[in-house]
Amino acid sequence: AGQIPGSEQRLFKEASAREMWQPVIPVPVTPFPPPLEDAAPQFRGYALGCLGHFEQSKTEIRLGLDDMHSNGVGFMLPMMNTWLADIFARSGDNDSALSIVEKSLAGLDDVTGRSWEAELYRQRAPILLALGPKRESDAERDLKKAINVARLQNAKSFELRAATGLAS
Repeated sequence: AGQIPGSEQRLFKEASAREMWQPVIPVPVTPFPPPLEDAAPQFRGYALGCLGHFEQSKTEIRLGLDDMHSNGVGFMLPMMNTWLADIFARSGDNDSALSIVEKSLAGLDDVTGRSWEAELYRQRAPILLALGPKRESDAERDLKKAINVARLQNAKSFELRAATGLAS
């Protein structure tokens, strides 16, 4: 292991190869600490939606959002709403997806919400396109707005996502 074919050189030492192939003892995952504990259904729900289990996904994300609202946890709500909108869009219900994104954009009134503003504009663009070609200029406007917001916030990953969407 680690030997370069046809050479005496190695990519890594023999001891490193032995270490890489040693069995690992699984470490149990502890429950999420509060307030992340309230977000567990959304994480599971979003994963289910990515696997095509749309109805179960929507239910779990909504239940988790309801719990977060009732417990006064607001710092992750914009992100979780983008997940819910994404699942609706993946399932073909673009009208509902657009409604979720627009409600989230309308509710951006604090620093936490503003941190997701660029992503919400980026997310709205493909939903608009899915609703019909007449929305193309609106989608392009949203992607440009996402890029500008991300630049102002120095949010490089959101800027890249929006720029990639605009390029395609």
